[in-house]
Amino acid sequence: MDPITLQPLSQDEIKRARVPEKSHPGLPPELLQDISRRLQFICVLMVGYALLSLATNFRAVAAHGFWLTGIGVRLVVSLAVYLVARGGRLSPLGLINLGLGFEVFITATLALSSVPSTWATGVRSPLLWSTVHLLVMIYPVVVPSLTGRALVAAIASSATVPAALALYVYLGVVPPPGAAAFGRLLVQSTIAIAIAVGISRLLYRMGEELNKARTMGSYHLGERLGAGGMGEVWSATHRFLARPAAVKLVRREELGAGDEVAATTTLQRFEREAQATAALQSPHTIDVYDFGISRDGTFYYVMELLNGLDLASLVDRHGAQPPERVVHILRQVCESLYEAHQRGLIHRDIKPANIFLCRYATEVDFVKVLDFGLVRNVDTSERPELQVTRVGVVAGTPGFMAPEAVAGLGIVDGRADLYSLGCVAYWLLSGKEVFRGPTTMSVLMAHLKETPPPLSSVASQTIPEGLEQIIHRCLEKDPARRPASALLLSRQLAQLNVEPLWSEDRAATWWAEYRPPMRGSQPNRELSEAPTERVRLADS
Repeated sequence: MDPITLQPLSQDEIKRARVPEKSHPGLPPELLQDISRRLQFICVLMVGYALLSLATNFRAVAAHGFWLTGIGVRLVVSLAVYLVARGGRLSPLGLINLGLGFEVFITATLALSSVPSTWATGVRSPLLWSTVHLLVMIYPVVVPSLTGRALVAAIASSATVPAALALYVYLGVVPPPGAAAFGRLLVQSTIAIAIAVGISRLLYRMGEELNKARTMGSYHLGERLGAGGMGEVWSATHRFLARPAAVKLVRREELGAGDEVAATTTLQRFEREAQATAALQSPHTIDVYDFGISRDGTFYYVMELLNGLDLASLVDRHGAQPPERVVHILRQVCESLYEAHQRGLIHRDIKPANIFLCRYATEVDFVKVLDFGLVRNVDTSERPELQVTRVGVVAGTPGFMAPEAVAGLGIVDGRADLYSLGCVAYWLLSGKEVFRGPTTMSVLMAHLKETPPPLSSVASQTIPEGLEQIIHRCLEKDPARRPASALLLSRQLAQLNVEPLWSEDRAATWWAEYRPPMRGSQPNRELSEAPTERVRLADS
């Protein structure tokens, strides 16, 4: 079979490319996500208004079958719209159309019920605005819409008052209005329409500006998945490929916004790290698709979007994990780390929140190592000014930091990642961190000086002796006493023969029972719940 060649897009094709209207109708995403709730609120108000009218004017309403029928219809339609909006089956554009139709329905019923009383004498005060006109003006704020649709709905809604007036004049219920009164009605209707359209146009322009701000290269940002010390993570979609992704934004202030030289050198370093991470080929390392700098100077890089949960969530929700599953997870992490270490890269922030357990194609319990954002090249020839970590700052998470990383002395190599992985294994098997303390500094000092409590003494389950020994070797203070490489660690774990084995069938059964919601991943959960800490150490 001949290889497939991807032809570059022509300029005309690029100009024609746009986000489908059904997905992004041009309004701020926050408003689009909130349309259903807003429409339900309007429906509840209308149901309450109808019931209040019926309770306070029951005799008058009962005497006029037409009014009683109108209130009944208003109740039924309001409840129906409420149920449809609550059902969640309509797209944002469908909800917009439903909301505008409901606006016309509401104003029509209000006009039919209010015209007889307000126009009975044929004279109106020039300062008295009808309920219909007030609703036309505020409705776009409550239930936002597109400008063209808002114009049509505003005209139709405002027309219900003169239409109802004409009907009642024809039926002889009210006398024909004078020219001045009818002129004021037309002026009020025109003003209400102009205000409604102006509000819709303003919201539309807000949406356009926000959409531009949410575009990073060829990716359009969707929902924010997390935020923390190093920036934000958003779900995103590629403009042409419709490929879901996760985009990590690095805040300008983290790049040294007050120092252009520092910002430039930091960006150069981030670029090199993104390139290095993208070059990693292990299936257990998260894929990096792209990186760049937005118009406002925000650095971003694009990663694959995963479906599953990280190890921190796994233990929080389901408790300590069985030894055989922990071995299965650790060996996959080792594969990712071994390739990175072979290329001279160390992760420096291995922790439960950065190890993601997911569905991957047809596999479950598939591990992805996330957030190589603190990755560091062990090449000592690199100029000091290109180091991302600031002077006097230790990058990492205190509960999972190797002693040599805490001390900041000498060259930190791949064995620091193995220490952190030992902390992760300790957490998975016991649900507890190796060292706990009242302050961050006390935890760091414990990693630097104290002997870890035996895992078997803190775990509520039986830990195989061989597995406990391997984990405590990873937790040695002296890097030379730890496993020499991630490959060697993986082989030691494989030789344990922990029974019963964590088989594909057991994994599939677990996922069938406890699978997380089918939502885009939160690749970098630590941004929202366990932010990477940069600990400033006192000069000594």
